[in-house]
Amino acid sequence: MSAEAFEKFVMRWRTQHQGVANAHKLAILEEAVWKNLKLSQRDMQFEQVRKLSRNLIIGAFSVPFSVAPQARALLQETPGTLR
Repeated sequence: MSAEAFEKFVMRWRTQHQGVANAHKLAILEEAVWKNLKLSQRDMQFEQVRKLSRNLIIGAFSVPFSVAPQARALLQETPGTLR
């Protein structure tokens, strides 16, 4: 898409979809390319196993689930200290 066509698209988009009155209008992109971004069954299974492992580790060390996000942030900040 050329710069001129993009500017024209942005102006048309703003006039048709900007503001409260236009908040729920259907938008259709012209000249768009569809990219399928779905996860495979294997990828979804990996995410479930990762969450299960995290929950088992948290439970084994009697860490309250409310503290778990802070613990994860601490581990990400200091990756080399827990070997």
